[in-house]
Amino acid sequence: MKIPTWLIIARREFLSRVLSKWYILITLLGPIFMVALLLVPACLNKKAIDKGSDIVIIDRNGEGIGLQLVNHFKNSKSLRIRKVAPTISESELMTQIAQRKISGFLTIPSDVFDGGVISYRGSNATNLVFFGKLKKHIETVLYRFRMSKFGLSHGKINAIFDPVIITNEYTVGVTETRSGRASLLIGYLVLYTLYTSIVINIINVLRSVIEEKTSRIVEIMVSIIKPRQLLVGKILGVGGAGMLQTGTWIGMIAIVFRYNEKLLGIFGFEHSGMTSGQAALDFSFLNASSMAIIFVYFLLGYFLYSSIYAALGSMVNTENEAQQVQIPMVIVLLIPALCAQLVVTDPRGVSAQLMTWIPLFSPLLMPLRYLLGGASGLEVLGSVLILIITIIFVVMLASKIYRVGILMYGKKPSIREMIRWVFY
Repeated sequence: MKIPTWLIIARREFLSRVLSKWYILITLLGPIFMVALLLVPACLNKKAIDKGSDIVIIDRNGEGIGLQLVNHFKNSKSLRIRKVAPTISESELMTQIAQRKISGFLTIPSDVFDGGVISYRGSNATNLVFFGKLKKHIETVLYRFRMSKFGLSHGKINAIFDPVIITNEYTVGVTETRSGRASLLIGYLVLYTLYTSIVINIINVLRSVIEEKTSRIVEIMVSIIKPRQLLVGKILGVGGAGMLQTGTWIGMIAIVFRYNEKLLGIFGFEHSGMTSGQAALDFSFLNASSMAIIFVYFLLGYFLYSSIYAALGSMVNTENEAQQVQIPMVIVLLIPALCAQLVVTDPRGVSAQLMTWIPLFSPLLMPLRYLLGGASGLEVLGSVLILIITIIFVVMLASKIYRVGILMYGKKPSIREMIRWVFY
């Protein structure tokens, strides 16, 4: 049985990329990056807890606020606080910070209950997590002091400050609830993984077309096979390499985030840096159907944009010219990335529905909307059908431009000339 010509071209394009050292390296680094995304925050968090911060308090109020703060943090592993004499000079404490004997110092003014400002100076003042924690505890201690001044008993004050547990679970009313932060995190991660993968592969198609055109190899190739077969083979070959790479990345995303706690346990960590309090994020909603939909949209998005980029590559003679003509498409690709917030804010809203039905935007935005529960299976099917019809139409136009453009040299064609190519 004779192998189709387009399949021979596709195999050549596929193997020339898959067998390269850089392809193998990038494909392997993707999963390593996914694991690092989980482990690095946990390592840094553990290191910060082990190291901690040493803070001293200058309490000029004299009512025991400083002592209360010290007692408040006595069981903390990440924050060590001690009182110093209120007469100590700030210059001396500055020297201790410079010598790394302390991390910083907190000054409580004598008029703290009359509008006085509590100040903190330290080398870790830019650490927003630390400062937020410190501010929260200072406010708690001061609120307790104020309540006691108003005559509230110790028991009533403790009852007021009993912790309030609030969970954040996402649902659209037709699916089981799940972690809102987990859904958002996965949605954005999938969006930018798809964006990166599509951009990388369509640029590979563009460069491949320009390379063959400038080296005049394409003249020999089109004397043997039809330009449309060459275009289809090139898109399928580069796309196959892209599918293998992206499939590896998406599979690793699913494994890492679905089994994040078990993976952390292997490396000796109890919780990831993506947990809140005692509750870990739940990624159990990542199932085979979700992965299949993500993969289908990558495939269709790649075919759509690669056809356009192949046509663009046939119109130019150098990569410098290619950078100029692809600017409009770069802007088009950026629109869904910039409009992702519309989908995240209201997955079932009119704006989200409109954006995810537009073929140029749906490959990036529909998987995000689906993962957030804003799109039904029927909507996904309808979006896929519209995308397939658009791809067929774009491929037909692109192949007509491609068959003429690859043999044209010199100046870039005008819009009128390209229209003539379509009807040639």
